[in-house]
Amino acid sequence: MGRVHRGQAVSWRAGMCTDMGFPLAAVCLLILVLVTLARMRAARARIAHDPRGLQGRAGFSLVEVLGLLAVFTILAIAIIPPVIQSMDRAAREREQRALRQMMEGLRCHILRTRSIPDHTTFAQAIATELGVPPSRVLTNRRRVARRYVIDPAIPAILSLPYTQGPFGVTNRIVSPLGIMLVSSTGTSLPASLASGVAPSAEAFSNLWNTAENEVPEGWSWKGRGEDLQIERLSLDCLFVPLVLEYDTAAGGCNAGRFAIDGLSTNALPSVPIFMANYLRGTLLELHHHEESPVSLQVREVLEHALAFVYEGDAWRARAYPAPEMLIETPPHVVRATPSGPGAAGSSFSRNGRSHWGTRDAVGHRSVE
Repeated sequence: MGRVHRGQAVSWRAGMCTDMGFPLAAVCLLILVLVTLARMRAARARIAHDPRGLQGRAGFSLVEVLGLLAVFTILAIAIIPPVIQSMDRAAREREQRALRQMMEGLRCHILRTRSIPDHTTFAQAIATELGVPPSRVLTNRRRVARRYVIDPAIPAILSLPYTQGPFGVTNRIVSPLGIMLVSSTGTSLPASLASGVAPSAEAFSNLWNTAENEVPEGWSWKGRGEDLQIERLSLDCLFVPLVLEYDTAAGGCNAGRFAIDGLSTNALPSVPIFMANYLRGTLLELHHHEESPVSLQVREVLEHALAFVYEGDAWRARAYPAPEMLIETPPHVVRATPSGPGAAGSSFSRNGRSHWGTRDAVGHRSVE
């Protein structure tokens, strides 16, 4: 899995390049100010060349001053609100791009290093992929702290921070199983929302399912829904199930061996069948039961569910046992999963909120 190139992160680190869309009134105000300054300068010049220093009309009358103040006030009332709205809109769009870039960096880090960071290490992991300081990950451009929210179902399945070992994840992976990056371009996020494991499955589900311009159910927050930015990553889509089995029907079957990512070979920890989940892109090597330099029989990159059986001293592919799927979706799960355009493996954005991954595939996209 390719690493995010630093050059690809330029769009996220760029300054405010968004068109602010100032109204025509701003141009008029600028012209009026320039004319006023020119007239005042001319008046001072007349005073300087007047031998008596007082002759001539060198300043503005009270009516002119009041008129200018009235014009400035009207123009300010007309210009300032649209300018503030335009700046807020640009900040929201910039933060959406930033979160999307960071989540892509996190996804690349997971698949490249075969590890999943927790709330204490995620900033460094993302910063390394994007080539930016960790402080740029922890805080947005408006100096509001971001949050790394973990599905409370994850600790029961795997321990964070997670590093893939030779036996993968043997617990069943529930779908969806997610991580979120949460940010605000306005009011700071509520104190009750901290980085780490969400306080409850309900709280996590409410945040995961929050629609555009809405505040999550159960929140006590003075911010606006339109300022809330959420980026989601479905971890279950990054894992693929593997089944390895010994043929014990004939009796006296030898025990073939396997290796993960080129490391030492291992016997199956459970007999006659071993089932586990591995991160996509993991290299699987299946060996003859007698280890030797030529014992390798099968080499496969894990991108989808696979099953092998060791029979007659040889590893052979077999149909994946559908009833024994290691990734399942319980009937009570109500969290939204991607569907429609883009659901076949790429990221998609619904109501301005981006999701990575689907039940069957993970997004492989180039970074903006």
